[in-house]
Amino acid sequence: MNRAGIVSSVAAVAAIALGVIAAVAGGAAPAAGVDIQALVDDAIQKGAAEVTIPPGTYRVAPPGKGRGSHLNIRGAKNLTINATGVLMICTTGAQAVDVVDCTNLTLTGLTIDYDPLSFTQGVVTAWAPDGSYFEVTLDKGYPQNPGKNYSRMDLYDPKTLKIKPDHWTISAEKDREIIVVEPGKVRVPWGNKANRNNIEVGDLIALCGGGSHGIGVTRCSHCTFRDVTIYTGFCFGVIEYDGEGANRYINLGITPGPTPPGATRPRLRSMTADGFHSKRTHIGPTLENCRIECTGDDAIAINGAYAPVFKAAGKELVIAEKVAVGDRIRVVSDKVVVRGEAVVRKVVPITDAAAREALAAAWLEHSRDKKRQPRINEAYAITVDADLGPALGDRVSFPDRNGAGFVVRKCLVRNNRARGILIKASKGVIEDNIVDGSTIAGIVLCPEFYWNEACFSRDVTIRGNTVRATGLGPANWGSLQAGAITVAADSSDGKTPAAGGHRDIRIENNTIEGCPGPCIEITSAENVTVIGNRFVNTHPVKRANGERFHIDTEAVIWLDNDTNVKLEKNTVTGMGPFGKRFLTATEGVKGLVGAGDVTVK
Repeated sequence: MNRAGIVSSVAAVAAIALGVIAAVAGGAAPAAGVDIQALVDDAIQKGAAEVTIPPGTYRVAPPGKGRGSHLNIRGAKNLTINATGVLMICTTGAQAVDVVDCTNLTLTGLTIDYDPLSFTQGVVTAWAPDGSYFEVTLDKGYPQNPGKNYSRMDLYDPKTLKIKPDHWTISAEKDREIIVVEPGKVRVPWGNKANRNNIEVGDLIALCGGGSHGIGVTRCSHCTFRDVTIYTGFCFGVIEYDGEGANRYINLGITPGPTPPGATRPRLRSMTADGFHSKRTHIGPTLENCRIECTGDDAIAINGAYAPVFKAAGKELVIAEKVAVGDRIRVVSDKVVVRGEAVVRKVVPITDAAAREALAAAWLEHSRDKKRQPRINEAYAITVDADLGPALGDRVSFPDRNGAGFVVRKCLVRNNRARGILIKASKGVIEDNIVDGSTIAGIVLCPEFYWNEACFSRDVTIRGNTVRATGLGPANWGSLQAGAITVAADSSDGKTPAAGGHRDIRIENNTIEGCPGPCIEITSAENVTVIGNRFVNTHPVKRANGERFHIDTEAVIWLDNDTNVKLEKNTVTGMGPFGKRFLTATEGVKGLVGAGDVTVK
């Protein structure tokens, strides 16, 4: 990726070709011949306590030999890598840093960028007279010949540089692939002439590529990433998978980098997709004082996985996920209702591929989602200690590998597509964050079958956050996540699941400003306290989000299928033109206390 003051030289290109990490102009020059990968490998091999990478700007390429990322950190224990003052410019679309099987690793000070960029950007300059395409003039300093890989597009307001409200992300499918008319000008075919998706001449647009993540953290425990900054990348900024977890991300920055040489407009985008994403860890991550902005999808996501139930009879199940004896499982019906939890007593792998194919075909025939073929490369027959009444089509989640104990504290989330903070984990805290401008909801607790992301949340506190101007993306009739703060359960039949999926949720002392629809939405929950929240300038515009679920978009708080909800000392200041009432609680709500305990100013 281009960066102010960086000049690629023939010598640097030659060094990269030889697999050597070379310095280029634009930062403090590192010592001659410094090889970051070799420094790290040597420190790990010797069991060193610390290694320092000389400050400077480095252009890097993957070293090869089975290591496909630009920097590979594998098997490190009790090691601190001090990369303060280091700018690492990745020269391919491969992952920037791969951290695998590390314990008590600390990585500090590293800044990551890409050349070429993971996106380009420009201005919508013309619509075809018949509406069959629109043209984009690309900004100088950004890639001028984007290929078919630059297929995901979002609009930005030319005055504020924020995501433009009320448009759907554009995906360049086969009939909508980008055509390079000439360097610096592209044409995007348009198939829906009756609906231009609020795309207007003069809008700014980012065209994003797809590919690898910035930093991958796999099967690691108690690692710390401090003062690490990622300017751009082709998918997620950070993705952590599996293992013990309990990793800490302190002052993590995922933010657009400096304006490229020759450009006059700042970068509109950081990541193509999510900012930070944690999956299937035993102990959830801690994020403190992080800044995650301008991402192409959810800013912060923490979840486990669902495994399809291929076969079920009493205590015997066949599932598509490896488990161990002693693991807990939670069975969720295809109506998204928790059947209960049990402990695994026996595991037998199904090794016959034909048998797995037959199981998957039976599941797909039963499933309401005919387009999503389940994983069939592995399946296990398990025996559990209780009959939960499982059935074909159910899903199983794994409470011991679901990111429990997570913390998201004092983070700034700004100007991202989709959700700001999306949690599907338990025993956690979301506090003192600012979520500003997420196009869907600001803070969400919601399992999603569609993405196989689990599960319901229990014992979670949402406290002291400011959620501002969220939910201003396109009106989505089928989205259940309509509240600025949403506690809900994904469903495909237009009905919210029964109470009891989410449990013991506390929403207190939050400020919600300038958001359409409900400020707080709660469904399918038991034992919820909503106390001391401030709702300011609500309902400034109308959005039809969630109307399939009969969400009252004119209410400040909307409740459905909940048990034991307590409302106390909440305040509404300035209900907007599309707000009509403080509370709507449906007939499915039982045990509601404090419905009238609100101050309206």
